[in-house]
Amino acid sequence: MTQIVIQQNASLTTSTACCFIAAISAVLLLIAAGFAYQGLWLVTPFAGLEIVLLIAVFWHLLKSSRKKQLISVGSDMVKVEVGIDRAECVCDFKRAWVQVVLESSKIRGYPSKLFLRSAGSQVRVGEGLNEDERISLADRLKKLVTEYPK
Repeated sequence: MTQIVIQQNASLTTSTACCFIAAISAVLLLIAAGFAYQGLWLVTPFAGLEIVLLIAVFWHLLKSSRKKQLISVGSDMVKVEVGIDRAECVCDFKRAWVQVVLESSKIRGYPSKLFLRSAGSQVRVGEGLNEDERISLADRLKKLVTEYPK
């Protein structure tokens, strides 16, 4: 069985994100304290709201950067598992009926889309890859799916 793991480049670590949020929050709270000292206290709740929003955005970014796709090509089945820390979506296809389809975008400059299709269902793979990597993955999957099982 051949397995291909697709994961985005998660260059932002949790500790780096926490340091960035702490630095931005310190500056924001310092500015809000300056306004509050001058009697413009209404600025402070909005500064707190900005910090909460910043934390929520970074939490979402860190969570989505852990998304993985596992494509397993066996002798008679092709299995695609998608999830963050565990398989949240699993699609099984009969290997004999699987088609690897690389659709170019209808809008110039947009990336292509790579699908595995079989029996009226499809799953998109390689969303986080650049164009060259997606083309390479399509060629590799076509080879894996069409070669005779040993």
